[in-house]
Amino acid sequence: MQALRSGVGMAVDAVSAFVLSDFEKGIEFGDMSDVHKDVTFRNDTDLWGDAMDPDGGDGGDTLLDFHDDMLDAFDEIDTEISVGGGSVENVSAALRKIVDDRRRALAERRERIEGALKTAHGIKTRDKIVFVLGVQNVALTAFITGAAPELLPYWYTVKSVVLLLLRWYIYRRNKWHYFLFDFCYLVNVLTLVFLWGFRDNVTLFNLCCSFALGPLFVATITWGNSLVFHSEDKVTSVFIHLAPAMALYAVRFYPSDAFPLCRDAARCSISYWNAAVWPLVPYLVWQLLYYLRVEWWAAQRVRERGYVTSFNYLNKNKKSLVYRLCNRWGARHAQLAFMALQFVYIMLTLVPVKLLYSYQTAWAASYLAVFTVCAYNGGCYYIEVFARRYVASLPDDSTTPAERAARRSRRNTAASVGAAAADASNLPAPAQPTTTSQ
Repeated sequence: MQALRSGVGMAVDAVSAFVLSDFEKGIEFGDMSDVHKDVTFRNDTDLWGDAMDPDGGDGGDTLLDFHDDMLDAFDEIDTEISVGGGSVENVSAALRKIVDDRRRALAERRERIEGALKTAHGIKTRDKIVFVLGVQNVALTAFITGAAPELLPYWYTVKSVVLLLLRWYIYRRNKWHYFLFDFCYLVNVLTLVFLWGFRDNVTLFNLCCSFALGPLFVATITWGNSLVFHSEDKVTSVFIHLAPAMALYAVRFYPSDAFPLCRDAARCSISYWNAAVWPLVPYLVWQLLYYLRVEWWAAQRVRERGYVTSFNYLNKNKKSLVYRLCNRWGARHAQLAFMALQFVYIMLTLVPVKLLYSYQTAWAASYLAVFTVCAYNGGCYYIEVFARRYVASLPDDSTTPAERAARRSRRNTAASVGAAAADASNLPAPAQPTTTSQ
């Protein structure tokens, strides 16, 4: 019996390991720029039910099919243990055969699903859905701001949890996760800490307002954030830089029972010192910890594994102003120059904070202005970049792989014949095509 339990244990472990590896590697979300490795669902497929095949039959594969396969596998294992005869070794071999058969079947099913998800139709359907969600997000945020602004902190919190977790997953997968140590993410964390841990702390509230109205506002321009609705990556970047000011705006000008801090107007006042000078202290603490963690302690790991950080991202373009300023005294001092440049940036962006903090109209107008810049950048992206790049990036679904290979073969044959004829007649050969159909 002990050997039988071991055999069953091995079978169950094998099935579980395959399930876990399939989930870890099979579900991916990303931006359009990530070679369309996103999860996309064809509009003729019901994710939870039966898939309808245009040619008849049961069509495809769904999550319920996956679970049915798992249940069938365990039923077969249970049956083999209950009614199977022979030695323990025979039972163990039979269980292993069941696991191997199911493993092959699931691997084949996964290949079919991945092929369907990478079609042009699937990519476009996915992006249409994300686009609709992005527009609805803006509409709902505007509605809450007008109808019940006191709910904005809750709305901000819900979106923070979803978008920041999604960003961590995407960036970790693409070796961009060291971006998450950047200052803008710290401000979002501090805002959440204030909202749900220390909502009566004036010092923390004013600190969050200073960073949200200063560095984060201007960062939308320096980083070129754009409101591109079909891209969750670009929408998240806009959210990270603008949303803290939105939530704090509600606390500042629309106090409620949940967030009563500013019901006493005297408490919600700020001096120039507290708005533009004192915040430099916690910023310097963050800068020191960031340098020790990312640029010193993890420096070798970043280089060996190809991780991307803010410094090596901004410092890679030799024609950029950041590169010229950071490398003015040589590459050896580029990192220190970059930190000094960041500190000057923080100092300058904190200057107008007191004005924005003190007047609701100034706060709202500055928010609208920055949002308009993001919308304009998004419009430029759609008109000047997206239309051309998006169409070019889609796979050609109009032909089969065999047809595309035959087309390339015909072009190569024609080029060879043309070259031979040119040699015979001393004429230049026709140019070889520089592109091929996908």
